[in-house]
Amino acid sequence: MTLIHETAYPRLKADPTPHDLQNVYSLTTEEITFIDQIAKRPAARTIAFLYLKLFQRLGYFVKISDIPTLIRQYIITQAGYQRPPRLEELKQFDKSSSRNKLIADLRRFLNVRPLDVQGQAWLGHIAETAADNRHVPVVARRLQTSADHEFAGNPVVEQIVQLIEQRAALTVRRFAGFD
Repeated sequence: MTLIHETAYPRLKADPTPHDLQNVYSLTTEEITFIDQIAKRPAARTIAFLYLKLFQRLGYFVKISDIPTLIRQYIITQAGYQRPPRLEELKQFDKSSSRNKLIADLRRFLNVRPLDVQGQAWLGHIAETAADNRHVPVVARRLQTSADHEFAGNPVVEQIVQLIEQRAALTVRRFAGFD
């Protein structure tokens, strides 16, 4: 049976193998160079590494407290600090206004954008089309792979599927003469 972390909805393993850590969470020279340009302070730089690698894995930005210890330690080790920032420092940064700027910089580097008003209108259109055609799974997969929007994360996909199902139910009720 396929494990949940191996599906279209990636999850973070609590105990990844060394092979998983190296293949999924190793930083490239290009990533390090970029982060060195946008983050100078140790906490900001470390957080940038964490956000970047976890966004690449999950498709959305996570809070530091949601990162399993082994994954967090592996990525932090790559920052190269003899005394890396403490977990509490990282959690404080996670709550700061600096987080938004850092995420905006990472979005530019990754070439993704948040769901804005235009994206919400597009999403509504896709949901209505899916409701009319009853192609919920196909449309959900299409949203996951859209290059124009950031939909790859499980929480977003769940919202999309709920919206599609609501629109589908409304369409069925209209055709049945209940509305």
